[in-house]
Amino acid sequence: MNQPERLRLLIDSLIAERELAVDGSIATTLDESKSLFRALANTRPPMPAADGLLALQDDYLKAEIADAGITELSDYLRYDNTFEEKPHLKNVRAY
Repeated sequence: MNQPERLRLLIDSLIAERELAVDGSIATTLDESKSLFRALANTRPPMPAADGLLALQDDYLKAEIADAGITELSDYLRYDNTFEEKPHLKNVRAY
């Protein structure tokens, strides 16, 4: 199963478990689908998960992390360890 198929199944499962009157096809692009999944997952009430849902979510998220790779702090630092050219990191200190 590929990532878009996993994502579609996750969305459909999260919609079905809450008996929402929403069709998962409201998300037409991959970005919209990811946003919909995130919204559904973040607002899911605490209750037992359906069989296989957590395993499917785990597989999906592991693949997303592997695809994104790991960002190291050194990726953002200049050689002299200053943040002048990166104002979004002005409060980050490298030790």
